[in-house]
Amino acid sequence: MTGLAAADEHELRRHATMRAIALRAGSSHMPAARGRVRLVASAATPAALADALDAYAAQQPSAAVQVHLAPLRPRLAVLCSGQSDVYAGMARVPCAHSAAFAGALERCDAVVELPGATLRALLDGSAAGASFEDARVAQPALFALQAALVALWADWGVTPDAVGGHSLGEYAAAHAAEALTLEDGIALVAERGALTQRLASGGRMVAVLTDAETAWAAIRADGGPVEIAALNAPEVVTLSGPHEHVARVAASLAAQDVPVTRLDTTHAFHSVCMNTLLEPLAQAAARVPFTPPRIPFASALEGRLLTDDEALDGSYWVRHLRQPVRFRDTVRALAEAGCTAFLELGPHATLTRLGARCLPAGDVQWVPSLRRGVDQAATLRAAAQQLWLAGFDVDLARVARDVRSRASSRATA
Repeated sequence: MTGLAAADEHELRRHATMRAIALRAGSSHMPAARGRVRLVASAATPAALADALDAYAAQQPSAAVQVHLAPLRPRLAVLCSGQSDVYAGMARVPCAHSAAFAGALERCDAVVELPGATLRALLDGSAAGASFEDARVAQPALFALQAALVALWADWGVTPDAVGGHSLGEYAAAHAAEALTLEDGIALVAERGALTQRLASGGRMVAVLTDAETAWAAIRADGGPVEIAALNAPEVVTLSGPHEHVARVAASLAAQDVPVTRLDTTHAFHSVCMNTLLEPLAQAAARVPFTPPRIPFASALEGRLLTDDEALDGSYWVRHLRQPVRFRDTVRALAEAGCTAFLELGPHATLTRLGARCLPAGDVQWVPSLRRGVDQAATLRAAAQQLWLAGFDVDLARVARDVRSRASSRATA
């Protein structure tokens, strides 16, 4: 895999020729990567890569080569997804091959002890007996994954210009914004998970494909304690509350031909079912030394970028647990701040799909780090290539080293 950049396509073709010559000579020489016209090429061997570059230089088609005009001022937003996506083995490849990723997991495991498994075992799929239906497992596992992805992308030369998160993912976003250390973050999220498991009253969450007004009408008609837990995108709303009440509202909406999907979460977050956690969580968060974000932080609680004098303190995280997620507004705020690409940190492409519904098609790049059921090495390589083409100086040599193709590491869980 190689990436080239130039001021125009004529110069890019000359760079491709130079790189092909270097590859055939066994040299690591790379032409200077400056300019908006960007190329990425990948092949199984150096010889095949050189052939692909020669084909591009000769203006011949090659499936191994991609070319893109990057924005004049590329800016990267990192988005950390919420709890519903976690699963065993969600990071087998980076666990096995990225020292930066594995090092972050080791730091997390040094702080917390989970029931039944280490965090590394949960993420690499070797854990036996641990259940992601247990909030004591699911919540810290997600934070650990996302903190390790922050470390992995930084090792590959990728750091955010702004950050945001969805529900539980905002804790990892606070870490990515340098407002929360990895050790304090994993300890707080583990305590949050334990409080959830011990004190929360269960409940149910469902996603409904309709507008907020229609959802509120169904909630009012039922008269029970169901709430809008998230405004994810135009006509994508999440409802949360006690089982029987959510079931009735969901049935009412389904009778109006509104698509309804039950979410795979451990509890009914952002609802009355969380009330018993509020005071203990406030006490836990008050013990954590948060600092002002050093990277612009788009709050899904507020639906906008926080100002310099707004703190991510204990009161923030209590309101964060109880009030709706305004993800749609978060995405729009980041786009208005000039972000041209959104990199999702999480085990699947959930926010990538939701975010793409919030902005006009083609305005920005949406890049998931991982996709459930898809080869992890291939997904990470594709993400790195997409970011390079979008104008970010990814260290593609390090990427190739850390996600090299091996039959033993082709995880698709």
